[in-house]
Amino acid sequence: MIVCKGFKKNGIFHNCNFIFEGEWGSEELLRHQKYHESHIDPSYFWLGFEVKRSFSKLSKRDGKP
Repeated sequence: MIVCKGFKKNGIFHNCNFIFEGEWGSEELLRHQKYHESHIDPSYFWLGFEVKRSFSKLSKRDGKP
């Protein structure tokens, strides 16, 4: 799952609700990236994407040192 980390405007964090289940480089991801990059306001800073693990997948860590 790929999620948008949001953006900062005038130093204030703003959440973005974009969530995508698919592959890097897909047209939908590129459109969303272009949306954020199209802002010409110098106080606007897009934070990019991050990968979130699905709740149904096990992480291979069992909590033991």
